[in-house]
Amino acid sequence: MRPPLGRHVGHIEYLVDLAGYKHPSPGFDFVYHLLKWSDRSMGSFENESRIAALIERLQENPRPKGVAAITFENFRGFSEGLWDGG
Repeated sequence: MRPPLGRHVGHIEYLVDLAGYKHPSPGFDFVYHLLKWSDRSMGSFENESRIAALIERLQENPRPKGVAAITFENFRGFSEGLWDGG
């Protein structure tokens, strides 16, 4: 069972792991921006499970041609339906 997400460092590291990265890496920066975006866009983590589900969908879908890594910007586009995974 997955632990609840939150602002604690351990939970940030958990999100990094979920996204397929290990700290320190570009993924840690990605998660930091993701958390800041979720604060602004989702009402202070009211939709934490949605963030986790979107990261899991990114893992399941192939990246578009030319996309070398998951970044905050392509995650945001994916979460807004701009990247369908194909």
